[in-house]
Amino acid sequence: MKQPDQILTLSAGPSQLISAICDEIGFEETINGQLDWDKERCHLSPGARIKALVINILCDREPLYHIHHFFKEQDVEMLFGSDVKADDLNEYSIGRALDALHRAHPWKVYSTLSISTCRKLGLPLGRRLWGVRENKRDLRKNNEDLDITYGYSKQHRPDLKQIVLGMSVTPERIPVLANVENGNMDDKAGISHSFKNFARFFLKKNGIISFIKQIQP
Repeated sequence: MKQPDQILTLSAGPSQLISAICDEIGFEETINGQLDWDKERCHLSPGARIKALVINILCDREPLYHIHHFFKEQDVEMLFGSDVKADDLNEYSIGRALDALHRAHPWKVYSTLSISTCRKLGLPLGRRLWGVRENKRDLRKNNEDLDITYGYSKQHRPDLKQIVLGMSVTPERIPVLANVENGNMDDKAGISHSFKNFARFFLKKNGIISFIKQIQP
């Protein structure tokens, strides 16, 4: 007796839509171009692995050590190609991509991706809004790269240490620069520091000089 064909049912949720948006804006290609990685030795590019993390965060927010379980319920071949399996998207694989992202400075990679996306979608970049906000954390020790400390609290919580997030957005409220600053940095210094970092980095890029001149205050 002939056995009936087996049918595998998967609950994709919004993962296919998120993947399609990433493909439209060139998410993988842009990140791969900013990170240092070995094309010969990597089965999956860091852009694909970070894309997998984005899909997981927006769909289910599984912790990193459970992320391969999340993708076992997804159509991985449609998301990443026929040669990719759920077990390829594990905590070690994605962790190495995050290490490469850290070495490349996340704010630089994000700004490059954001500006590239705005240009592909035809969104204006000439006028931008700058601002800072604090993020409270009940932390006991400081990070080596960031001074998580007490500072002026707009939320009236001087008992908590904080970090400061400097951000620049387009008129459509799309962030094109996001940078984490020390917890005791004031608004004026935070905006100035973020802008100087942005200008110093992007003035080195071809085709950006005219853009920088337009957005300087």
